[in-house]
Amino acid sequence: MADINEIVELSKLYLDAFDKRNERFILWTTGQVYEIVQETLHKITNQITKENDFFKSNLYVSTGENKINGLSIRSGKLSIPASNEFEGGFEICFTPLFNGKIHVYVFEHSLNDSHPKHHTIAVVDNLSDITEQAVIDYVYTALNIVYKSSLLFAGEE
Repeated sequence: MADINEIVELSKLYLDAFDKRNERFILWTTGQVYEIVQETLHKITNQITKENDFFKSNLYVSTGENKINGLSIRSGKLSIPASNEFEGGFEICFTPLFNGKIHVYVFEHSLNDSHPKHHTIAVVDNLSDITEQAVIDYVYTALNIVYKSSLLFAGEE
């Protein structure tokens, strides 16, 4: 049988989770974590747009006005020849969850702004694990998943 002390101890899990959430948000909004992600995403997009004409004016980092909204790399739309349709671009996102963990996920290409499928790449609990190399690895994993959803690769496996 449980007693009141055991209930009190169990209730302290909330305080611990609350404190961890606050620490994560402080690290994301005022620490260097946001800046590491932002700088690395800019490095990636700059190098891709310099070396790949397809993305020269079709790939950018989306930062928004509020750090809580996260960051992403987005590609633009691609028209479909002999059609009024288009393929929507992909988006690789780094977004804080309510508990302050960072959700890394990717939206696939979509047809005519339909709801694209998404894939979780990681949920990062310890924000000190977010380094330049980790961001590069997350983006590589996401791009390796998402390119297969483009009509440009239809029929290939």
